[in-house]
Amino acid sequence: MHQRCSNAKNIRFEHYGGKNVRVCPEWQSFEGFLQDMGQRPPGTTLGRFGDRGDYEPGNCAWQSSEEQAKHGSTNGRARLTEEQVLCAIALYKPKARRGCSLKNMAAELGVSFCTLDYAVRGVTWRQIA
Repeated sequence: MHQRCSNAKNIRFEHYGGKNVRVCPEWQSFEGFLQDMGQRPPGTTLGRFGDRGDYEPGNCAWQSSEEQAKHGSTNGRARLTEEQVLCAIALYKPKARRGCSLKNMAAELGVSFCTLDYAVRGVTWRQIA
């Protein structure tokens, strides 16, 4: 959170600090953050409501990846549909000469390789994988 909001060398900076997303003064210390947010429940990460505003009390919650995918921003990347994920799962054959590569499918669908890879491996879209 701190790195992507304040470190211009962070790979995600353009989507956070570059868009003026800040971490509130109370959360500059872990103790202040922990007091407001509590311990992270298993299977969650910190998310902002609607991916808008700063990281601050009242605008953040512990969210599952599914919650973040439903309510968050795509940061300029296209979202996958259930049909696209099912097709990718059916077509992808890891380490085989037959089948489609994830890299080529991702380019065709207009999403990043990681987005498609996570969907096919069930990291995201667990309900259908």
